[in-house]
This record gives sequence, structure tokens and C-alpha cells, in this order.
Amino acid sequence: MLTSEAILADELVYVLTQESNLDSLSKYKKVFKDNGVSSNSWNYVWASPEGDALKKLKIIKEVGLRRRPSDSLYDLVQNCYIGVLHKLAEYKV
Repeated sequence: MLTSEAILADELVYVLTQESNLDSLSKYKKVFKDNGVSSNSWNYVWASPEGDALKKLKIIKEVGLRRRPSDSLYDLVQNCYIGVLHKLAEYKV
């Protein structure tokens, strides 16, 4: 789920910061479902429009790793997940 979250960070930040009749969790899950992500553990998923979860998504969006070219699934994971973990670690330090 974390890899999918890194790939969909731009869309998640947009949806979570927009006013809507849906609660944050419903909006968060809808982004995943609309992009073909399924999960057996939707009941354990949590999202909030404030706090560290949104801060993490904004950092992922700002560093722009998702926009780097990816020729394979490995490159996509490298750019969007592993690269993001490095950037988040730098941010924390």
C-alpha cells in the first residue's frame, strides 16, 4: 500500500485538501479504488487531512520523484517508493 500511496501522492494530496461531502477516509480509499488498487484490509486504512500523513504526501509530491521516467516496474518502485523513503529520511534529519 505504501508504494501505491507514493505513486498516487499527487492525487491524494489534491483530494484530501479539497472540500467535499465525503469524509477524508472515503476520499482516500476512493483514489485507490479508482486507480485499480484493491485491498483485503480496507478496514485498517486511515487517512487524515492534517498531521503527519498529509505532510508525508506533500513531501512526496514536492520532491517530484513520481515524474521521473520509469522504464520498468523496478524503476517505478525505485523512483516512487525507495527514493521517497530517502527524501523522507532527509526531511526528518
